Amino acid sequence: MYGLLEVGSFSGDATCVIGAFRGNRGRIQRTSLAHFSGAINTRHRHRRRRSPGSLRGVPRHHADLIAHHLASKAEATLATISVPDEEKSRFGICQVAEDQRITSFVEKPKEPVPGLGSMGIYVFNYDALDRVLLEDRDIATSSHDFGKDILPRMIGRGERVYSWLYKGYWRDVGTLDSYWDAHMDLVSDPPAYDLNDLGWLIHTRSENRSPARFAKGARVEDSLITHGCTILGNAVVERSILSPGVRVGPNATIRDSVVLTDCRIDEGATIERAILDARTRVGAGARIGAAGEALTVTGKGSLVPPQYTIGSGVVIGADVTTDDYPGNAISSGETVYTKRRPHEIR
Repeated sequence: MYGLLEVGSFSGDATCVIGAFRGNRGRIQRTSLAHFSGAINTRHRHRRRRSPGSLRGVPRHHADLIAHHLASKAEATLATISVPDEEKSRFGICQVAEDQRITSFVEKPKEPVPGLGSMGIYVFNYDALDRVLLEDRDIATSSHDFGKDILPRMIGRGERVYSWLYKGYWRDVGTLDSYWDAHMDLVSDPPAYDLNDLGWLIHTRSENRSPARFAKGARVEDSLITHGCTILGNAVVERSILSPGVRVGPNATIRDSVVLTDCRIDEGATIERAILDARTRVGAGARIGAAGEALTVTGKGSLVPPQYTIGSGVVIGADVTTDDYPGNAISSGETVYTKRRPHEIR
């Protein structure tokens, strides 16, 4: 018998331990290992007994993963995905035998190696997870990381670690380009991922703001517009995502962009293929980015002066103001940071 564990929460209704380790791919601090292991033991002793087929409340993809883990009689199972060679340096790469048993694991190789990419989602038997965490805690040279230490050690000594190949939609958003790509997937036609799928809902914080408002002549195509947004007369928004509270002025244009909370795009400004962090203010007639070119990014709370041109691939740091910009334009690929000291920024 097993129990379901998602990092930060416990449930006795499923059959395995699932760890959805994100961020830096599953690093666990030394001080948390004993707590983690103790929590597992406590849950293990007091869990309710259920049949292996009882997976009430478990998302369908997790249920398939758990079923594969049980059928393989594995001690640990990794959800994996096919990864192109140019992205393999961002993943743990598993070499897999015909029976799906993992024969080697390399964390973020500098050069591409054959194999599947780890999604950072693992299923462990209780006893196996408890044992390897306690073991790793006592190894002084360990960095206490699943990808760098725990999984390679288990595989190296021949423990039953298996791969489960996931073939559905999934993206790792660890870079600005992949973050932008994931947003564009949502506004493609048809969307690569259906946000209205009631069987696989995304639960996220929704701000308590007024409904979005579209003034006469405003045109919105293939876009997601959230609460509190205002799009004024003759403005155009195409293939873009607007977070809560964004204001788009008259005759402004936004294409192929991600605009975060409370940004303001003034009259006649043009935004193309860009990511604008929260509270960016774009002055009237300014132009940011270019179609088909490298992403342009503005930092949180930055200000773009009226009639100013920012080329493709430019990075504008947080809290940049009018005085921080050179001339009347920035060429492609440049970077601008604020000249103010931290105590001067409000």
